[in-house]
Amino acid sequence: MTVQLANPAGSGRTLYVSRFSGGITVSLNLLSSFSGSMILSANGTLASPSTLTPVNSNLSSTNISVAAVRFSTSAPSGATTLMTLALQAGPFSSNVFGSYVVPPGQSINLTVSGSLTVGGLLASTAYFAWWEV
Repeated sequence: MTVQLANPAGSGRTLYVSRFSGGITVSLNLLSSFSGSMILSANGTLASPSTLTPVNSNLSSTNISVAAVRFSTSAPSGATTLMTLALQAGPFSSNVFGSYVVPPGQSINLTVSGSLTVGGLLASTAYFAWWEV
């Protein structure tokens, strides 16, 4: 699954990623071997995306985010890979403190995937936190 954080062209703001996190939960494993990965990528197109609503964590602010946040069950096509990591089952988190900058007209993607060789149940999650200036 992929979460895309996009900054629309002409937004007048720049997005700074402060954290990306997620995980893979395996709730039933039928003697399977598990493999998982996380891919951070730039730009690209999501197939059949759903729109997610950005939430301002400054509860005293009425400012609305310019970001477009989308979700897809597949990886983006045409994206440029920035980082790839193998994952174990469980959560992961990376505080990047604004080192990934998303200017207007650009996007960043977090793809989390896992598989079992025989069968079982698993779920993937992905999350971005950011600020805008």
